Amino acid sequence: MCNSIPAAMKDQKSFEVIVQDCTPERKEVVDKLVQRSEARIAEMERKKYEKDTRASVYEQTDYFNVTFNYQKQQIESKLLNAQNVDKNNLISYFDEIVRDFQELQKFLSDSTLFLPTYDIKKGQESLKVLQDEIQASQNDLIPKKKFAFKNKKKIPNGIKVPTCPEKVQPNNIIEPLSTVKLCQCGFKDMSDQNLVKFRGEIEKQDVGLHHLKNCTVHLYGAPSTIFISGLTNCRIFAGPVSTSVFIENCRGCTFVFACQQLRVHSCVDCYFYLHITSRTIIEDCKELYFAPYNWIYDDQDEDFIISGIDKTKNNWDSIDDFNWLVIGTPSPNWYFLDVEKYQTWS
Repeated sequence: MCNSIPAAMKDQKSFEVIVQDCTPERKEVVDKLVQRSEARIAEMERKKYEKDTRASVYEQTDYFNVTFNYQKQQIESKLLNAQNVDKNNLISYFDEIVRDFQELQKFLSDSTLFLPTYDIKKGQESLKVLQDEIQASQNDLIPKKKFAFKNKKKIPNGIKVPTCPEKVQPNNIIEPLSTVKLCQCGFKDMSDQNLVKFRGEIEKQDVGLHHLKNCTVHLYGAPSTIFISGLTNCRIFAGPVSTSVFIENCRGCTFVFACQQLRVHSCVDCYFYLHITSRTIIEDCKELYFAPYNWIYDDQDEDFIISGIDKTKNNWDSIDDFNWLVIGTPSPNWYFLDVEKYQTWS
């Protein structure tokens, strides 16, 4: 008669026996109850997974905040103590401070994969304030050079190669931090240029590309991290990036690179040709198009080895949109580029 079915649902074998004794009409009712029960269980498991995932992110964020603030306080303490350092030792003392500052920058860039946008911006603002404090203390305690001469590099075909700020060396005057910004080398505030960096300049270095318009950039080698912001109608080609690429506020650009992690913020009408070993994360973006990495240059295999990126693993088609959490429905903010529209590069 199926009267005990709800209780029997707790025991699968008993439930199957009871269902067999049911009339077709009652069996249909039971089937609906089972489907409803399975749907509830699936929904509970999904919510539990989301809760566990959020907890993991919160734990990572807490660790970042504690570590970031501690390292920042260590640098601030060294700045306060700079006035007590012998003048003959000030240069090497500031060398150490700058290295600590750059390590803190790298820690922030490596954490962008899981940090909320608010924490990223807060970290960047803290770094800017700290950078200004270091520069001001350095200017007060160390005399500036009266003259500085630099040789500009030129190569054929109109490609311009601005010189990266030299690395900090003991017993030399420290380069102003205003030339470092978020990285030691890169390009900024340029238009209508063909720009290039070679392996010896960018290998294991952080590279910054900021406020470029109608530019084509080639980065040959294996940089550590790439920061990109404020680009318009640019094409960026890069070898394998050892850690992450962070892109924000770009429009009408094409990005062709390999990396471990990619996070994209506030970008519109951009194309990505990727080789990536994790999932791409986008936020506040529209009209993004994705395709597999297809740029080839001499000695590229060596750069993949240096970067540690697995050439056999490419998750170019795995994209998470933080602004689209509807399960089972694709995000309207990004698309796979049709194969017939793939571009090829010389």
